[in-house]
Amino acid sequence: MFGSFSFRSDGNDPWLPGRIGLMGAMPEENHLVERAISVAQTREIARRDYVSGTLEGLPVAAVFSRWGKVAAAATTATLIEQFETDLVVFVGVAGAADPDLNVGDVVIGQNLFQHDMDVSGLPQFSKYEIPLLDVMSFSSEPRFTEIAAQSAAAYLKESLYDDIAGGLLSEFGLLQPKVVTGDIGSGDQFINDPARVEELRRDWPQLQAVEMEGAAMAQVAHEHGVPFVVIRIVSDRADHSAHLDFPRFIQEVAARMAFGLVRSFLTHVKTYAEPGR
Repeated sequence: MFGSFSFRSDGNDPWLPGRIGLMGAMPEENHLVERAISVAQTREIARRDYVSGTLEGLPVAAVFSRWGKVAAAATTATLIEQFETDLVVFVGVAGAADPDLNVGDVVIGQNLFQHDMDVSGLPQFSKYEIPLLDVMSFSSEPRFTEIAAQSAAAYLKESLYDDIAGGLLSEFGLLQPKVVTGDIGSGDQFINDPARVEELRRDWPQLQAVEMEGAAMAQVAHEHGVPFVVIRIVSDRADHSAHLDFPRFIQEVAARMAFGLVRSFLTHVKTYAEPGR
């Protein structure tokens, strides 16, 4: 009955985004990005520092969104309205919902849905439906999921082992990390219950990961007519085994991976936009 919304270019606008918004839900995931921005200017809005300038030769605005859907939605709206971003990219960690995923794997969000949205107690609504929008999920535009997947694969193959020592990768089990594209569920819950994961996978067979921000960002982007990308690094299995040294993983692994994934994405955006593509 209800489908997914996806942004489509009308063919008249320049392909290359004018400014790209870069978001992370943790300061560790975003600080390396912010430090690398050239000609940086910082504006504080609603207790968030928005750092704008250029990165990999492209205009960007980067910000630490804070945790949860409300924080992500508010931050996305500011990026779009105050910084006139034409594309919003969220990079951060997530829990794996697919049992074939391991710590360090990268998930590119194709369809983003809010797993804690349920107003089906009212007869006119379905489970997961966003009231008044008539959709249950939001889809990233195919060209951006393609770029995200290709750039992430290139990063894992070419740069990961330069950014993070092999011993540290082995310690956290990052032996041969891979990239997958699939559905991501967002909600204001840290999920570590296998039964809850299984319930979600029954409703969403292509569910790859769960987190707390992506679908909220996607909804705001949809309402503004702006495309988006969600890139997630698996930090745990979203079950009772989610007990690794999370702060250390974020600081020593995920933060560096997030920075590398962002730079690779921006580089591939420029390449994809070259004449002849």
